[in-house]
Amino acid sequence: MMLVMGSAPILAPIAGASALFGTLQYSAATISSVLVARLHDGSPWPMAAVIGGCGVLGWCAGRFVFPAGGPEPHVSVVEPVD
Repeated sequence: MMLVMGSAPILAPIAGASALFGTLQYSAATISSVLVARLHDGSPWPMAAVIGGCGVLGWCAGRFVFPAGGPEPHVSVVEPVD
């Protein structure tokens, strides 16, 4: 238990980021559900349109929010010690 209590200051930013990401996921799900319900006409097309729209938004986020050629992510590789 002390290990968890002692690492609380280190994990606080991670917990905040996790909470923010969870909130964004629930918000996107709510908006998508409302769109499907409003567009419902008895056919599968409204659901397909919302799924396609989410795919286009995801592609745009990947293409324009995180453009190619930006800084490479820092990856550290630990080499085994003989």
